[in-house]
Amino acid sequence: YLQVLTSSLVLFVPMFGTVVAMPVLVREYSSSTRLYCFLLAAWISVMFGSNWFMVILTEPGYLASYRGSDVDRTLQGEYSLDLGDGQTLLYAPRYCNHCGVFKPPRARHCSTVRRCVLRMDHYCPFTGQCIGLYNHGHFILMYVFAFTGLLYSLVLCCLSPREPMNEPFWNGVGHSFNMIGPGFGGFAMSIAVRLMISAGFEVAILAICSAVALVAVSFCGCPQLWFAIRNLTTLEHMFSMQEYVQIKPKTYCPVGIQFYKRSIFDNIRGVLGTNWPLRLVVPGLPASGLGDGKSYQPSLDGVKALKEWIRKIDEDGYEPSQQQLPLPEVPGSATHV
Repeated sequence: YLQVLTSSLVLFVPMFGTVVAMPVLVREYSSSTRLYCFLLAAWISVMFGSNWFMVILTEPGYLASYRGSDVDRTLQGEYSLDLGDGQTLLYAPRYCNHCGVFKPPRARHCSTVRRCVLRMDHYCPFTGQCIGLYNHGHFILMYVFAFTGLLYSLVLCCLSPREPMNEPFWNGVGHSFNMIGPGFGGFAMSIAVRLMISAGFEVAILAICSAVALVAVSFCGCPQLWFAIRNLTTLEHMFSMQEYVQIKPKTYCPVGIQFYKRSIFDNIRGVLGTNWPLRLVVPGLPASGLGDGKSYQPSLDGVKALKEWIRKIDEDGYEPSQQQLPLPEVPGSATHV
């Protein structure tokens, strides 16, 4: 029921704008311009809605449960990290007692769905779904087309008022502002009143809903877009230094939040897949080329830092303290993060 409610609220603006408000917004344009405006609004709405539902319907990347013995836990589950030049290191084992599996790099256990998820970003209460490896791209595209659609809606609303000869639109806003009251709420209501007078009830409703939705989307979506272009998940940002790489026997180096940051193009491709250009035009297209979600290419700076630690230990006889290279939890007693 929650998904039905949130879907209805989220899809109200694109449906109302395309079906009800669009004929009013473009009524004085030429027939060809009206067609272009309507097709663009319909396309943005379909792209947003399809990615919204694909977030809900796509499995984020659950790990299959497995119950092994304590001996198996201590001997298995070490995932490899390729540093290039034929050099390979191992991640410290991270065992999930809830699912009975070794978690690959960047995987987390979701306490809401009670499953381990590959490259888990976070749990989204609005979609009622975990955001992981296979639906993260839909989640990002949902925000991209939400921004695009809301800005397009507000631009059309701002261009729609037909100014009376005796009083320009913004002068009328100033008069309404003086009557309604000060503050941002008074200014917003003044614009809504003038839009209702100048352009019609439908345009005023669309402008108010679009403005409110843009504030909400900006608050939630801007951090997500920023993390995506940095190849960083929400949980990695909130709980850093939760993974370790074994640089020498019984010597582990923590993985920082910049460890997987590469070029912007590579970071976007890692989220949207190798078919990302098609995903920008084809509604609800799944990603391809994301891999199995159990190995990731580190950044050049991350590789350089690991090799520097190895060099210090090999050449200088350096022995890092536990504070500098904290040891991970023992796999048999590790708790999920």
